[in-house]
Amino acid sequence: MKCAKKLTFLIFFFLLGFSHLSCKGKITSPSDDSGSGHPLVVAIEMEPHHLDPRFATDAYSQRIGELLYSSLVRVDGAGQIVPDLAERWEGVGAREFTFVLRQNVSFHNDAPFSADDVQYTFKTLLDEKYNSPLRAAFQDISEIDSISQYTIKFTLRQPNAAFLTSLAAARIVPKCRTCEAGEDWVKSGEPAPGTGPYLLKMRDSQEIRLEGFPNYFGGAPRQKEIIFRIVRDDNTRFLKFKVGEVDFLQNALPAHYVLQLKEENRYRFQTVPGTNYEYLGFNMSNPLLKDRRLRQAIAYGIDRDAIMQHVYKGMATLSTGLLPPNNPYYNAQVVRYLHNPERARKLLDEAGFKDPDGKGPKPRLTLSLLTSTNNDTVQIARIIRHQLQQIGIEVTQESREWGTFFSDIQQGKFQLFVMRWVGITDPDLYHDIFHSAQLPPGRNRGRYANPDIDRLVEMGRQEGDPKKRKPIYDRIQAIVSEDLPYVSLWHVQNVVLSQPHIENFEPASTGSFFALASVSTRRQK
Repeated sequence: MKCAKKLTFLIFFFLLGFSHLSCKGKITSPSDDSGSGHPLVVAIEMEPHHLDPRFATDAYSQRIGELLYSSLVRVDGAGQIVPDLAERWEGVGAREFTFVLRQNVSFHNDAPFSADDVQYTFKTLLDEKYNSPLRAAFQDISEIDSISQYTIKFTLRQPNAAFLTSLAAARIVPKCRTCEAGEDWVKSGEPAPGTGPYLLKMRDSQEIRLEGFPNYFGGAPRQKEIIFRIVRDDNTRFLKFKVGEVDFLQNALPAHYVLQLKEENRYRFQTVPGTNYEYLGFNMSNPLLKDRRLRQAIAYGIDRDAIMQHVYKGMATLSTGLLPPNNPYYNAQVVRYLHNPERARKLLDEAGFKDPDGKGPKPRLTLSLLTSTNNDTVQIARIIRHQLQQIGIEVTQESREWGTFFSDIQQGKFQLFVMRWVGITDPDLYHDIFHSAQLPPGRNRGRYANPDIDRLVEMGRQEGDPKKRKPIYDRIQAIVSEDLPYVSLWHVQNVVLSQPHIENFEPASTGSFFALASVSTRRQK
């Protein structure tokens, strides 16, 4: 292509400030500094809600938090529990867990790490006045004892098979030595230091800058600086990556953009089966949606396969429930809601939602569907809205900026919503999201209550033998598929796009960012 034919594109990129685009079509980075001293720029779609790990509930808060904070144990890229701040432990499946901690570990403010910090972190997690969303996950803790400076023991009220998995989400903050009596990092207005491979350098509504922590106990990270840029518009994110202003994207572009970049064969493209689960949720406290027949009619009225292929272009698989098929606790023998509009209409008739005018335009009923402003989610909601119209359900669609959307979900200001759970490993998540005691600020977003589920998820949590635990979760999955607090949509693959100079990133099935600490860059001058 001759330069004259590129004039329109050159003007466009010039207006965006990308004056480094050459007439020969070569796109170079804004800076050609070689080596890992150049910041690694990661684009994300939305601003994390809360970086303090005791209050992090959204995906980006948790994933960036992995780089800032450490836990006693963590989940590795293969979904296995591995040591983190704890070197070893005893008591799996019992009521007492004793952890031997690493020595010579320091926080980002140079304070030494010890058992006192672990005790302090869990004291604040369990304190009602802090209202941590993680509090419910640790209700079984009855005592936390510092046996020595580097040994700590947890005593539980009952056995908890998922205790180690829960601990992976409980990242440790230091005892606040600069806070006034009765106060904490949250009240002091300072970000709590962590012991992770990176420390928080700067944060505003546009970007988050992390700086490598040279004294990290796992070794100084290869990448000395990571910049998370909040780029809310998909097209802008795509263009910034194209011109080299962004180095790395993970699950941050619609599928059609991903395929376009893949076909150019200029970028690193990596995929792994994902444990992320997308679903249509119901407000189970809503008088209309309390009727299971209406929920089932909605499930039969949605052509999930058509939506998935249109939106994700083969980079997702239909789900039958929370757990993906490669999870050892997956139950394939559950109710499956294949697209069946006639069955949907019959269920609506049985539930008393009669068609008022036969084939006329009047709806049987009207419901509202709430989403974030994520383009894929908005598109999914638009198609669901159209498909439900075909069975006589009028749907009004509302999309809100992430913070407002999440707040509305927490407050129950919705009827239907589209959302996802990320990084699913242990089936104990059924306890957190469906137990009636886990209403917000807990994670039971849909306000579901079923005494049988309450009893079973408590049994599953207490059973340490996998062979005995499996039938319990088989039953849980069967009940949930019939009761239908969620319409299961699909499990989305983890898709990573990076510039050619980005090396050594190993994508995890959970979508973790932790491997960014191992990334190296080789920029060509």
